[in-house]
Amino acid sequence: MQPDTNKVIQKLLQENATLTLVKAQLESLVEQYQEKEREESKKAEEK
Repeated sequence: MQPDTNKVIQKLLQENATLTLVKAQLESLVEQYQEKEREESKKAEEK
């Protein structure tokens, strides 16, 4: 029996939305760490 195409598409769209959200969260986290690193290296240079 072939799965319902609409259900498959719905599932894939949902999965894509979830992955897009996770990707954005991870990119934001990386940005925060990079910013923190820049600030700390700036403080180290000032000493």
